[in-house]
Formats: sequence, structure tokens, C-alpha cells
Amino acid sequence: MAVDPAVAVMMLIEAYMENGQAMELTPPEALEAICVIVIDDSRLKANLIDVDPNIERRDVTALYRGVVDVGSMPVLSATP
Repeated sequence: MAVDPAVAVMMLIEAYMENGQAMELTPPEALEAICVIVIDDSRLKANLIDVDPNIERRDVTALYRGVVDVGSMPVLSATP
């Protein structure tokens, strides 16, 4: 999980680039495919939030070791 939507989009773009999936899409298509789900903090259990071992900066991401009910959560698009 990312604390900022821009960080989430950056992580998704990086994942596309590392996994080669972006090669199948044009840049506009890749951006259109990206969406970020805004999670209400009240749906998270504090004892299941952990440090993300894959990210050096501890203030931009977190690892959640549970299941999040994302029903009715807002979805942000990477395109205007």
C-alpha cells in the first residue's frame, strides 16, 4: 500500500516495466489501464500493518498482511 496515489502509480509503472507487460501496451494505453483504489484507514487493522521489505523509504509504503474490503471505495485513474 502507498500513502500517496502518485507513489502507487509510480510503483505500478515500475512493475509494468520490470515484468515486460508494458511492451504490449502503448504508453497512453498503459496509463489508462492503471487505477488506484483509495482505502479507508478505518477498514485496516493496525496489528496487520507491517514494513514493506521491498521499499527503502519507510514513510511512503506499508505492507498489509490482511484482506481489505474495497467495496464502495473510490477508484482513481492515472489519466485526467
